[in-house]
Amino acid sequence: LDPTKSQNTTQQKVKNDVDGDGKSDLLWRSNAKGWNFLWSMDGVKTKQAKPINVVQDEGWLMAGQGDYDADGHSDILWRNTLTGMNFIYLMDGLTIKTRKVLNFVDAPQWELRGSGDFNGDGKGDVLWRDVVRGRTHFFLM
Repeated sequence: LDPTKSQNTTQQKVKNDVDGDGKSDLLWRSNAKGWNFLWSMDGVKTKQAKPINVVQDEGWLMAGQGDYDADGHSDILWRNTLTGMNFIYLMDGLTIKTRKVLNFVDAPQWELRGSGDFNGDGKGDVLWRDVVRGRTHFFLM
């Protein structure tokens, strides 16, 4: 480190940070019972654990995480692989702030392939792939 030269002090955004502390957090799902838990983490130590909802339909999976509303907290994208229904849980720490319904995406033809800020607007976006026709589509949030 050379103190005579300017240093880059831009803080890099951390993935899967639901509580906004700059450290990744964990989402656990029990498919057998439909339980979902969020663990707020401090390195490898659990700071807080909270159940967020119960969804017993086995078709539901946590398909992605991103800051879909640009509030500095990671949000959760849910996909039902059997019905094609999609929801985003906008999070405020370990609490669901809002459940937002996304467009129906035909299952199983379309698969979720990625989540990230593809257009650079500070909000998470979603990448879909049509496995039958080879097409891709972006949901820009």
